Amino acid sequence: MGATISQNGGTIYFRQENNVTQHLSDDSTSWMDVSGVQFPIVIENTSSENNVLTVKFTTDMVFTVDQYFICRTPYIKFDGLKDDGNRATISFNNVSNCPGLIQNGNSGTNGYSNITVQNIHVESLGTTTLSYSAGWVCHSYFGRSSSNVLIDNCSSSGDINGQYVGGICGLGVGYGNGTVEITNCYSTGQISGTHAGGICGPYAGQDNGTVEITNCYSTGRISGRYVGGICGLGVGYGNGTVEITYCYSTGQISGDFSGGICGSFAGQDNGTITISNCYSTGQISGWRQ
Repeated sequence: MGATISQNGGTIYFRQENNVTQHLSDDSTSWMDVSGVQFPIVIENTSSENNVLTVKFTTDMVFTVDQYFICRTPYIKFDGLKDDGNRATISFNNVSNCPGLIQNGNSGTNGYSNITVQNIHVESLGTTTLSYSAGWVCHSYFGRSSSNVLIDNCSSSGDINGQYVGGICGLGVGYGNGTVEITNCYSTGQISGTHAGGICGPYAGQDNGTVEITNCYSTGRISGRYVGGICGLGVGYGNGTVEITYCYSTGQISGDFSGGICGSFAGQDNGTITISNCYSTGQISGWRQ
């Protein structure tokens, strides 16, 4: 495990100067270097009064290894809105099996509630690829068994080319009674990974999770099997509840068992799926969409 940065609410700032990643806490007098060996960085909010701790990306940054951030407490907000009004771009350059930028829960551990991720763009450079079940912005199982989780105004431009992956979130967002809202997000990379999705990977809301996806879209060609322009395979699987509203995809659909909004088996095993005011414009040529 890498470094742990703890603070009682307030703001922790990150920037990159001359290819060196640095951070500045509210109680610091100077920027501190954060070397690659100190990643992943664990963020802890020590506030006893539920004051939000903001992690602020003040510049664009380029990561050359699988550098990412881990939520270790509730009430954390990641914000990429820079002083010039533009969103910070986080680039992964020649990173093989990239897990994504932010982790909040995983396949064996619940996430934390009251987590916000906003105003961040993630791109891939060179030979970068997503790891199994990853998302470019948020890792797999983001918001597992946690509530009041928001992902807003985020985007990705990397190809969605691994198994069970997503353009914003990976596999199982909101898994196991989690409550996650995804708004105003988009992806532009080609969706070629098996079971993948342009916004969410497969099994969004699985096992009694609740996921709301609003005002989101993807533009990449949909060529993988069991994939969807917004969500991948099995959205709402196992009593999950998923609402997709005012969303669309424009990519050509040539993957088998794929769809412009959702991949195959949406709502399987008593899931509840509501899709309203959505559309897809891509030409359909695959089998059993």
